[in-house]
Amino acid sequence: MVERWDASMSSGKKSVSIFEEVAKLAKDMENPPPKDPFEKTSDYEKRVNKWKENIDTKIKDKLKEVPVGKAIIDSKNYDADREIFTIKTEIFEELKTQIEIPQEIPLSISPQEAKELFTQAEQEGNIKIQPLVAEFSFNKDKFVVVKCFLLDKRSGKKWSIAKKKRKFGKLLVKSNQEIILTGECTIMEEIEIQKGGTLIIRGAEIIFAENAGIVCEGILIAEDSEFKPIHDQWQNILFYGNTVSGSILQNCIIIKGKGRKGKYINKKYGRGFSEDKTFGGGIWFIETKEADIKLLNCIFDSCSADKGGGMDCFGSNPIIKDCIFKNCSASKNGGGVFCGSSSPNFINCTFTTCSAAWRGSGVYCVWKSKPNLEECIFSNCSAAWRGGGIWADSSSKPKLKNCSFKECKPQDYYLGNIKQYFRWLFT
Repeated sequence: MVERWDASMSSGKKSVSIFEEVAKLAKDMENPPPKDPFEKTSDYEKRVNKWKENIDTKIKDKLKEVPVGKAIIDSKNYDADREIFTIKTEIFEELKTQIEIPQEIPLSISPQEAKELFTQAEQEGNIKIQPLVAEFSFNKDKFVVVKCFLLDKRSGKKWSIAKKKRKFGKLLVKSNQEIILTGECTIMEEIEIQKGGTLIIRGAEIIFAENAGIVCEGILIAEDSEFKPIHDQWQNILFYGNTVSGSILQNCIIIKGKGRKGKYINKKYGRGFSEDKTFGGGIWFIETKEADIKLLNCIFDSCSADKGGGMDCFGSNPIIKDCIFKNCSASKNGGGVFCGSSSPNFINCTFTTCSAAWRGSGVYCVWKSKPNLEECIFSNCSAAWRGGGIWADSSSKPKLKNCSFKECKPQDYYLGNIKQYFRWLFT
């Protein structure tokens, strides 16, 4: 288990006491020593300035004892509607590594530049614009910041900028922009990742309204996160085009996605999908064949669509390793996965209790699809017509290696117009 550095833990107590000492020193600076009766004013001013310099040096020395970086704010990345900032980091030299910070506050311009950005906060009494530092709580192994504060090091005041729960309408990740989401985030509309944009989701719980989801034309990196609906269902994660190369989902759970209607894609991209049919209950890949996309150790739970209850691959070849598709269903074909003109790689994946009203309750293959399935397990999957485990048309050539089938109905495997049924292994 990754050890977490936090002010509430023993390893963090030192930093808490340091900030208390800094606050005390800053308060002392507000009360200079009294002037001697026979002391010249000029001499007194020099003595006070020297006294302040000494305190300032002590403050700086104290702050060097905790993992901090200078607060650097890029006003161009401020989103007034959502009251958040895009982060850029400058680390203390002692760390000799990069810390990735949630997208709540940026860290890299001078206090003078920061003052323009924080005028409103200053007027509201939230913070005084002085030389600023940031206090970090982070995972020691990966140095992922989980909490961040702005600190006025002269007054000792801290302004919390990390929110445990956030709510968004539409979240747009623009080209050349990087946004990091952590904690609990409620999405009422869409998350849209434009070409050249990057969304990083770490240790998060992303909760979607019924007609909300993610549309990705850029890069999506999700780790140790959960995607689920506010109520019954949400849409899905859509990857479109080869510009999504570099996207990866690892250790993620996708729950109760309902897929996206073809008419959405037709209107947005000029495609010709069935207007009122839904595709890809959890994830829908479209024309990402040349892109490097990986799904590692993910779970698709109770997702559903007309085609591809768990996932739909159209003209796409993602790598899917150590993933589980359970309780996923299709009202047409492909309860677990629908493959159309695609050659995805499934390695050590499990399809369990998936269903299809027509064919291919585990995996459905059409239009010259050539999926590779290695060390995969199909159990208790059922289709109303054919292919309890896998169904393929005559143009498709799925390749299976060391795969097993258990209690799949009406048969484990159906191969196109050859009409042969295979049990246990097909190599």
